[in-house]
Amino acid sequence: MRMIIDPSWKILWNNIPSHRKKQYSVLVVLIVFSSFAEVISLGAVVPFLLVLTDPIKLFSHNSFTFFKEFFSFKTEKDLLLPVTIFFMISSIVAGLIRIYLLKMTLNLSHRTGGDISKQIYTNVLYQDYLDHIEENSSKFISSIISKANQVVTYTIQPIINLFSSSFILLVIFTAMVTIDPFLILASFVTIVLLYLTFAVGAKRRLLANSKIMAAELSNLQKTLAEGFGGIRDVILDNTQEVYLNKYISSDTPYRNALAENAFKSSSPKYYVEAFGLVVFASFAYYLSIKHGSLVESLPLLGALALAAQRMLPVIQISYNSWANLKTGKAILEDVTKLLTLEKKIFNLNSTNDKLSFKDEYALKSVSFLYPNTNKKILDNIQLTIKKGDRIGIIGKTGSGKSTLLDLIMGLIYPSSGFIKVDGTILKKEYILSWQKNIAHVPQSIFLIDASISENVALGIKIQEINLKRVHDCLKQAELLEFVNSLERGTDTLVGERGVKLSGGQRQRIGIARALYKNAEVLIFDEATSALDEKTESSLMKSIYKLNKNLTLIIVAHRLTTISKCDYIFEMENGSIRKKDSMLSSNLRNRLGKLK
Repeated sequence: MRMIIDPSWKILWNNIPSHRKKQYSVLVVLIVFSSFAEVISLGAVVPFLLVLTDPIKLFSHNSFTFFKEFFSFKTEKDLLLPVTIFFMISSIVAGLIRIYLLKMTLNLSHRTGGDISKQIYTNVLYQDYLDHIEENSSKFISSIISKANQVVTYTIQPIINLFSSSFILLVIFTAMVTIDPFLILASFVTIVLLYLTFAVGAKRRLLANSKIMAAELSNLQKTLAEGFGGIRDVILDNTQEVYLNKYISSDTPYRNALAENAFKSSSPKYYVEAFGLVVFASFAYYLSIKHGSLVESLPLLGALALAAQRMLPVIQISYNSWANLKTGKAILEDVTKLLTLEKKIFNLNSTNDKLSFKDEYALKSVSFLYPNTNKKILDNIQLTIKKGDRIGIIGKTGSGKSTLLDLIMGLIYPSSGFIKVDGTILKKEYILSWQKNIAHVPQSIFLIDASISENVALGIKIQEINLKRVHDCLKQAELLEFVNSLERGTDTLVGERGVKLSGGQRQRIGIARALYKNAEVLIFDEATSALDEKTESSLMKSIYKLNKNLTLIIVAHRLTTISKCDYIFEMENGSIRKKDSMLSSNLRNRLGKLK
């Protein structure tokens, strides 16, 4: 069987932190110590059995002369206690080293799994916005949580075990060959051939099941996210069985593949053990015929038995590790793809400072279309926004409003045309600096399962949150009265996705969050759509009273929402079709009709 280093292993190794690689070097040294400890404990068997069955032979053996003189042994009876103690100590030391090796292997491999998970999460978070909307988040979540753990189980630990068991096997085999080359070599070759036969027969199914497991694991994560994410509709529409059946359709092949690979990994052990007993009985018979009695061969048979007791599990570990590597091959490939993702946002910002915005933001002949499409979502947009402007944007669904906001926020970049900030072209490397000026209040507010204050100051460490500022922002968002009525105030937990709050309350927290950021440009993407007319009117009055240096961009369906904007832009089919001043009679007439 050819031993080929998988390219994915190299990618994995290259993405392991340098301090972790040093720890693996220490692990290799420990494996070497463990191997020689095994040999010493094994070598102690022969003199121990000899001192029990034929102490005179041991006492008179040439190789024992040095020890007799050094320890002043007078008769063969003097050997019993020290040889027994040496055998016991060597066995205990070898066992302790094995235990410590196991502990270090598990700790190191799982910490490496943590490094991998963190690296994937970092790479994914620093992808472009377009990359995120083109991929299902369940794929990323599955790789970060489940697949990273499975890389530990099916790649890292098997590689360590394969190296460790191979080295230990080599050392034990080399030591045992000196006792009886023919018997040891014949036993070893026979067992290895058996495992090679199993490996050849299992390889194809192991790889096929590996692909099934990798694919279905992502599907399982996706199904769970869909079911729990839309639990209100699931209960309302009584579609629990639909999601359950979808889950089962992925879980069943995943479990079957997992079970089959586990069986193919572990089953050879029992065949080989049964065959090993037959071989051992054959050797005992051979030695009995050769020497005329088993008494003289007992030390050799004892050493063989102990060697087999040590070697068979080691060979099984080697085979099992190989099988696990095949099982985890597809999963490892998925993980390494994410490990090698280029961080498209990371380090693009040449400065930590906010980009200066003192005069105007302008879109010049800007068009945008999504990758691999021909349809322009934005077409030749000409738009200038002065600092301190209150801008209203209206338009039908699909007219390009959201894409325009994504462009202004720097989440996407023009396919053609360019953007200027204070007369300077906004290049990609300055996008992060520009985004420091932006605060966004979407229609659906993202809330974490934490306190109100943590949600208002999202992304800020708890100990660094300015509670006075939180209260001021809540007051401007007209939510402070409600928060003060709660028993725990701003420490009140909002629940998963803000489930403990009403829709309007969630929107107000989103607005308070935008205010807390102290940005230069506030973008409201239908942020008040969940509020009743009276509350919305009151809230908009508060927003319009904000510092006049703040630039407000408000997307809304209701004209009353943007009634006090300086300008209104109406979008249609990706173009700005009309620009109305609030002083124009046209807009007054439209508002009159609405009333």
